[in-house]
Amino acid sequence: MSEDLNDNLTELANYLQKNLGATGVSVGKLELKMQPIQDDDDDKAHIAEDAPLVIKFKHANADHEPIMVGAVLAKEQGICHELFGAGDDEEGAGGEAEGGEEPAEEGDDGDILRSYKHKYVPEVVREPKIHFWRVPRLGSFMAIPLVYKSSLSEEAIDKAVTDWIEVVKQREA
Repeated sequence: MSEDLNDNLTELANYLQKNLGATGVSVGKLELKMQPIQDDDDDKAHIAEDAPLVIKFKHANADHEPIMVGAVLAKEQGICHELFGAGDDEEGAGGEAEGGEEPAEEGDDGDILRSYKHKYVPEVVREPKIHFWRVPRLGSFMAIPLVYKSSLSEEAIDKAVTDWIEVVKQREA
């Protein structure tokens, strides 16, 4: 097992699919939309910084990899973006659980539907907001934000450089 959670997300999707009996499990990342580039563009021209964030699916269980990996869900498609509503950070932490309930406090009964932020749809064909990648199938849908700390980000590198500059200044003083 790798120390970086990203290396294990496909394995997690396969595990969940097998042990929950789910038709499919996929893991997406909230990120900036990519756009076509020209040969003479700069190194950031492919990022549409003014566009709304999209969910790009990076991992899926084995049966769904060909369909889901690389697929992009725009803000106006489906209900997953509702997990990242107003007042939340980009990873979707905090906020209300489905049904307007507050996340549980310590000592609550531990019911996952009242304890963690999620989107749950008991019957997908009756929910007009559900996005189908192919032919609609009967069943339920659940989405949860998977939030974890990682130093593998542009912000972490910027912070490290800032900290290093500060250390150098202190040593010189």
